[in-house]
Amino acid sequence: MSSTARADDEALEQQQLTQARSELGTFWHRCRSSVVTRRLQRDGVHDVVDVGAGAGHLGTWLHRRAPDITYRFVERNERLAAALAVRFSEAQQETQTSVVDAPAVVMLDVVEHVADDHAFLSSWVERLRPGGLLVVTVPALPSLFSAWDEAMGHYRRYTKRTLRAAVRDLPLSVLECSYLFPELVPPAVVRRVARPRASETSPEFPVLPRPLDGLLYLSGRATASVRRVVPIGTSLVLVARRTDH
Repeated sequence: MSSTARADDEALEQQQLTQARSELGTFWHRCRSSVVTRRLQRDGVHDVVDVGAGAGHLGTWLHRRAPDITYRFVERNERLAAALAVRFSEAQQETQTSVVDAPAVVMLDVVEHVADDHAFLSSWVERLRPGGLLVVTVPALPSLFSAWDEAMGHYRRYTKRTLRAAVRDLPLSVLECSYLFPELVPPAVVRRVARPRASETSPEFPVLPRPLDGLLYLSGRATASVRRVVPIGTSLVLVARRTDH
């Protein structure tokens, strides 16, 4: 592993440990958790594996808002995995090899950190049961790729076309591919135009005043409710069902 890759991993680890201090995360994390939870409930999912669980925001959200959904997590980073095992329980911790016939697999802003996204997704689709649900969120719009993405260890940002291409030829039927957070495109453009060096950019999410954080949460929930017709956004969500038998 290169020194740059190690630095990216360490920065991401620290970012996730910092985020874990807030059980539900920022407005952005809460909106994302809400979108995913509603989709799981809509499809009648009662057991989900959170791959690359990071700070564990989805697990806490499910515990509070959808306790009928059993939460399990996979996290390759040892420090993050240890923190998650304390926060939830060791019984909820899985590895890729221990997951078999999963009813649902969720990857929240994970795939962009992987060099070969198609192979990574394929390896997890194999762990889904026939009819099982795959839910993926990723950063959107390559034109917004900035020093912040570099600091986060992102390989890429996606469009609907490239995200669909990442699951092409896999035994999946895509049910949804939609943009999230259109209201965040202007500040993302500003971040891109500013062009700071990656070494000068923190991967941390900014700490916002609670009223502003709350307002942005309500805004994100509102735009997420009409995401099927939103033509642009800083994130994408893809939902697909395993189709083979």
